[in-house]
Amino acid sequence: PVHIQAFVSSSVPREYVPVRKRLLGLLRQYERLAGGNINVRYVNIEPFSEQADEAKLFGINPVKIQSEREGRRAEEDVFLGAVFTTSFDEVIVPFFGAGTPIEYELTRSIRTVSNEKRLTLGIMRTDAEAIGAGRDWQIVTELKQQYNVEEVSPDSAIDAKKYDVL
Repeated sequence: PVHIQAFVSSSVPREYVPVRKRLLGLLRQYERLAGGNINVRYVNIEPFSEQADEAKLFGINPVKIQSEREGRRAEEDVFLGAVFTTSFDEVIVPFFGAGTPIEYELTRSIRTVSNEKRLTLGIMRTDAEAIGAGRDWQIVTELKQQYNVEEVSPDSAIDAKKYDVL
């Protein structure tokens, strides 16, 4: 079974209400359709609570969102993250933003933790420095969410047995 812990602020700015609602609705739907193969723990987070500390232990930190309330600008810490766990693997989605394709992220995370092992993907080292050099490219960050990603030297032989995706 896949265990999902959804760490969600009980109160979010008006612009994030649809995101919060969609995330919780999809999690309920996935849990219902999975017939016991997906278990969801909903963790309602209040600022400075034990639940907030628990989320931070998983690397799910609040994101500061600026919004307007009663004509005034306000800044609010918002938690909208999830941890996906099986006996094989763990995937953490630290924040579901306003532009995040939530259904895709949920499906990808569930699929990733459901596999006995992650496939390994090699990215060739070039002057473009897509991987390493202090900061990975966004595509590399995305790939790391579902593959083991390693940098490969262009002048070394590639061990085809080591890499599952060529």
